[in-house]
Amino acid sequence: MKCPVCASSLVRSQYEGVNVFKCHQCVGYLVQSRRVEDICRRDTNSPEELQQEISQSGDNNLQLRCPRCRRLMDKEDQPGTDSFALDRCRSCEWVWFDSGELARFQIRYEATAQGRDAARFRKRSRQMTSGEQRVFEHNLANLPDGDSSLASAIGDGLVESLRGFLSELLRR
Repeated sequence: MKCPVCASSLVRSQYEGVNVFKCHQCVGYLVQSRRVEDICRRDTNSPEELQQEISQSGDNNLQLRCPRCRRLMDKEDQPGTDSFALDRCRSCEWVWFDSGELARFQIRYEATAQGRDAARFRKRSRQMTSGEQRVFEHNLANLPDGDSSLASAIGDGLVESLRGFLSELLRR
């Protein structure tokens, strides 16, 4: 695949432990839409590293074609004091992040209530003793299945998402 900005080859890479495609020339990233939230929830890159990445950023005003399917991508404005636009392919559900935009997106997530809660949970899980972690994993494994009253009240998908999210945090 070729970069939609500079036409250099995109290379398989990892960002915050998530598989992405990276352009080493313009330092943009192509990410599956469903994986963007996974990136935001991780904290492998320090705030300083994210700020460094942002300082080298540059938004493009071009109408880009998706590197996967070659259809035109939609511009999605990201409001805020440092507004920028993401390029999203509605056809194959990939997002193009220009240089620094992925770090910007991640920092914005960390400033939300959900992001702050996730950071507190990560901090707490890192501070757990091995005994506390075993108890937590036991309790997590014994969460009710989809037919329980909890799942009925909040939905099967949310219970599964919660189970997956908590398991992922413990693996780090």
